[in-house]
Amino acid sequence: MRYRLHNLIVDSEPTLDHLMAAGSRGPADWIVRRGTVGFDLSDVMYASPWYRIGRRAFVVEISGVGRFDVREQGRITVDPGVDVIDSDIAPYLTGSILAGGLMMQGAYLLHACAVKTSVGTLLITGASGAGKSTLTAALVQRGGQLISDDTCLLTIEQGRVMVHPGAPHIKLWGESLETLGIGVRGLSRVIATEEKFYWPVRRAFVQTPQPVNALIELVPCNEVQPKFLEIAGIDKIMKLVLNGYREEYLGLIGDRKDNFTFWSMVASRISAFKLLCPRTDTNCCTAHDLAHEVTRCAYHSR
Repeated sequence: MRYRLHNLIVDSEPTLDHLMAAGSRGPADWIVRRGTVGFDLSDVMYASPWYRIGRRAFVVEISGVGRFDVREQGRITVDPGVDVIDSDIAPYLTGSILAGGLMMQGAYLLHACAVKTSVGTLLITGASGAGKSTLTAALVQRGGQLISDDTCLLTIEQGRVMVHPGAPHIKLWGESLETLGIGVRGLSRVIATEEKFYWPVRRAFVQTPQPVNALIELVPCNEVQPKFLEIAGIDKIMKLVLNGYREEYLGLIGDRKDNFTFWSMVASRISAFKLLCPRTDTNCCTAHDLAHEVTRCAYHSR
């Protein structure tokens, strides 16, 4: 079956139900097949108990899921563990595994959500658990359109920073779904043992690359009200560098000077803000209040 992810065609033997289907014409950018995967590479540059990174390939072992062999030319071999089914493989394959392969090919990815709003396209970033996906969902509920959740592939085209469409869903914890008024009934779990679910938003999903207007970093704090602070200069560049996808994959991107140069170019072309968020339990009002503040800030920054 052929799917579309990050504006690329993925021809996958394992079923990836939560992606957009792609047509049968033209060659695939990535081919995914099942097979036997060893844990050795001939030219290992970086190693840990769970991965091996070579010059043009890497192997990853995920406990309880299986092994993945990723090749620079665009081929992934999946070796599932015992009783592991396609839905167990999918979140890893379409997340960190493919992201690592894209980085090996020279792509640049940001750990962020992307949403198109009435005031422009925004990248929402922040530490794990800061509420990136929850805020993105609130913006979609207010009329925005999802571009990508959690991982954003960025390019610079004709002087503009472009973000490419990911998958047509937002991954949300059950508590967040309840407080947003969505609920979990009828939704599929991302991982069978966790209370995180796919919220499908196909009718509010952008299927073409979009120019980025601003980056907003979510930072929990002790403020009573949400507060915006502009990020500029070297701080803006480093914010992008540090939110680049998975530090352990940096060995896949070659020259780190090129990495810094790319994010410097991105920083010079977009606005950036830090959103200080009150440390309160997430609720529907809070999520939508933040969405309102984000929209207002983006409007005044144009």
